[in-house]
Parts: sequence; structure tokens; C-alpha cells
Amino acid sequence: MAAVTAPSAAVLRAQRLYRFFHAGDEEVVALCGVSVQLAAGEWVAVTGPSGSGKSTLLQCLAGLDEPDGGDVWVAGQRITRRPDTDRARLRAKYIGVLHQSGNLLEHLTIGQQIRFARRLAGQRHDAGVVDRLLGAVGLDGRGRALPGQLSGGEAARASLAVALANDPPVLIADEPTGELDAFTERAVLSLLAARAVAGTAVLVASHSRAVTRAAHRVVELHDGRVHQADTRTADRTADRTADRTADRAADRAADRAADRAADRAADRAEDGGTDRGTDRTGHDG
Repeated sequence: MAAVTAPSAAVLRAQRLYRFFHAGDEEVVALCGVSVQLAAGEWVAVTGPSGSGKSTLLQCLAGLDEPDGGDVWVAGQRITRRPDTDRARLRAKYIGVLHQSGNLLEHLTIGQQIRFARRLAGQRHDAGVVDRLLGAVGLDGRGRALPGQLSGGEAARASLAVALANDPPVLIADEPTGELDAFTERAVLSLLAARAVAGTAVLVASHSRAVTRAAHRVVELHDGRVHQADTRTADRTADRTADRTADRAADRAADRAADRAADRAADRAEDGGTDRGTDRTGHDG
């Protein structure tokens, strides 16, 4: 199938996504006209109560589910309304996917899983890639370990290494820290931040306040709709505006105080000169 390129420079873009599910005669609206986009190096957190559509949105963005309406573009390629094999190929090449659990294959070592992910993406063999990826997530020398031989924190970091095996321009993570303690969560968030700095677009769905604090932007879903978007950016803009207003007010107050002080000093100097002139006049007379 010929490639269809996106009309937008965003590395990940979803436009008016709809997704419906049916249970008997009942229709459930999971997504209703949701649009979102990420630039390279941007970290966006998707929040909202359980059942708000976060996981469905991420499944559609990653090409793991097909929306009933709307389009998703990744790295300039449309991933929606294409055969499963095409979506899998594009996902393997352009998207790293990180779930809350179940990211690792129990019968393969971590090194084997990294190499397998790279083969799926069509990446050429690189003898040092396993060591580099595991070193980046603090797992030096653990390439021969099976998932069952790793601690919870090590497994979380190994999962991230496998998700990044194809050096994807987009990383999509669904509750990646939901089962981690606070210390391990901070470690994983630091790694995600480092990937964003390196130019990866990072999209994370989470209930964690630590995730939303670390993100550049926040998109909040309610009942399958965007309830609030870019609140962090808006808050920062409001804060900067308030700071500038306060600074200008302080500058004006300081200027007025300085003017009054100068006026008083001039008045005292003038009064002093007048008094001295009077004294001299009285003395000469």
C-alpha cells in the first residue's frame, strides 16, 4: 500500500477520534471527537477518572485498536484505516509501547527481547545496542537475565529498554508506574524525561500526580471527551503574566518612591540654603 503522508509536522497527531463499543443493545461511547498532537521532544500526560477513555485513546494512537472515526498519523504516516499487518509494521518502526504490566516475554532474556524488537522494526544488527540500552536504564550486564530473575524495579526499566529498542520517535505508555513504589516511579520518570530531552515524543496515561507534574502538558479526559487540554501551559502563561504584572507594579512603586525621596531631598537642600542665606544676611546687617 502506498504511504500516505500527514499534512502536519507533528510527530504524532490524532484528529477527531471516535470509538464505540456495544454490549447487547447498549452502545458505549469510549471516545467522542478526541484530538491530540505531540511534537518531537514533548511529554504529554493524559489523565482522567477510570472509564474516561485514556486506555482506548492510547490503543488507537498505537495502532493496537482501530477507531470508528477519525485518523491517527505517526511520523508522517497514517496508521488508521490500514490492514493489521501495515499497522503492526508502522508500530514496530515508529512507536514504542509500554504497558502497566506484561511487557516482557518470560521465556526470552532481556537482550533477546531487545534484539527481537529491533528485527521487527527492520533495524540492522548492532552488537553493542543491548549494552547501550541497558546501560541507559541502569541495568548494565543484565542482558542475559530472564524477566523472572529481575526485581519489580528492574523489570520496569527493562520494559522501557525493550520499548525503546527500535529508537522510536514516539513512546506511548499506559500507566507505566501504576504498580511501582515511589522510588522506582521517580527512576522511571527520570528515564522518560531523558527520552523527551533526546527528542522522543512521550505520551503517558496515568492517575499519578508525579506524572502530571513532570509532563510538559496535560490532557484531561471525561466520558470520552477532552475536558481540559494544555492546562499546564495555560497555568504557566498565567503565572508569567502575573509575575510580569507584579514586576511592573513593583518597578512603578519603586520609581514613585525614588521620585518622592528625591523631591524631599531637594526640598531639604533648598530649605537649608534659604536658612543659611538668611543667617548670612542677618550677620552682615
